[in-house]
Amino acid sequence: MLEVVDVFQKLALPVALLLASGCASVPAAVAPLPPPEASRAPPARSFAERELVYPPGLPPLPEEIPHAVMPRASSERTLRPGAPARITIQEVGPDDWEGTGQIFLRIAEVSPTAYQLDLDPALPEDASDSILGPVLRWPAQQRPWAVTALDAEGEREVIDRAPSATGAALLTEAELAGRAGHGEDALRRLAELNVADPGFSPGWLARADAEVRAGNLVAGRHAMEQALASGSLDPYVHTLAAEFALRSGDRRKARQHLSRALSLYPGYPTALAMVELVTGRVLSWEPLRFRARVVPLEEGKVLVQADTRRSGAWLTWALCQATTRYETDRSLLPFDDEPDGVRLRRELACALALADAATSPVGVMGTETRGVPDPDLLRVRAIAEAGYLGELTLYEIIAPRFPALLLHLSEIQRERLQVFIDRWVLPPRPGRWDN
Repeated sequence: MLEVVDVFQKLALPVALLLASGCASVPAAVAPLPPPEASRAPPARSFAERELVYPPGLPPLPEEIPHAVMPRASSERTLRPGAPARITIQEVGPDDWEGTGQIFLRIAEVSPTAYQLDLDPALPEDASDSILGPVLRWPAQQRPWAVTALDAEGEREVIDRAPSATGAALLTEAELAGRAGHGEDALRRLAELNVADPGFSPGWLARADAEVRAGNLVAGRHAMEQALASGSLDPYVHTLAAEFALRSGDRRKARQHLSRALSLYPGYPTALAMVELVTGRVLSWEPLRFRARVVPLEEGKVLVQADTRRSGAWLTWALCQATTRYETDRSLLPFDDEPDGVRLRRELACALALADAATSPVGVMGTETRGVPDPDLLRVRAIAEAGYLGELTLYEIIAPRFPALLLHLSEIQRERLQVFIDRWVLPPRPGRWDN
């Protein structure tokens, strides 16, 4: 057995490993690497110390994605029924990611597992979905009755506020009347619903939509405001609020509501359509996908494929995914391998490794190879340098597979996420967004 080395040492990059072409196997026995540079100290915090709080009340994870395990709860809070739901990703900067990419290269070199590298494969654009899981499109995992409410301790929580029996009957009658083309009858039923069940936010939202369609803008605005006041977490309420802001000429407020809607559900089509209407630009948002794939072979062997034609940084991310998922010597990993605690930490760890590789001055690890810039890595680098790598991980890697997670953000986290969306998802401000 080889001696287990300290994986947090930031050793010199094995450039030969990254320059290799074709399919090569990283041997279990390797010569000792050079000692770390004195100027490169270990990270101040390990990945395990970046605690992430997983909210209660989410739907069960799909069985066909066994790797999608969520993080453990903070030790300061137990997941009791009705506990305040909250998820937090800390702000990360260069001190957090510097040298992290080398950690997983080091693991691959000293590991008893054979990592077979294919550095120039023909991979489809969605190759990483085989690792991360499929992207869910609206309305998958939508919770239309979800609202925020205050618990007995005065903290916010997310609950599903179902209608009363009378309210449910009136809602059904309104839907039937609307489908039959009896708009006035549908509005009467919705007005009765709002009186019978004033706390049921979908009733207010349905009435707001119906009033706007009927040209009753004052009544529609009032119903929309009531839906907001009742804590609705349906992204449509903010899209409707954006429409009213546009009608009044307040484009900045409209942008704020659209970023709020998108913070509740990535790629929400109604919000994207309104962005296109305002800006004249098609916003076909897609989550970040990686030019890499990991395939477990027989026992003790893993195939790691990464498109290094533009940058070797994709190999760093692929090796992070390969080692954290399939490494046989789990003691080598830089965070605890607990079944309820690895998902968010793993994705943040691999994002940190990618940011380290994307910002590295080493030619084979930067944002370009062979002189061709990689736009995805340039974007990752800009986001990382601005301190929003945690939001990128949450919004473009995890939430597209588990969108209901976004309902449980704290207000501070949601505000940061809206800044991320405003800067890196919505079109630039100049032009028709200005008042």
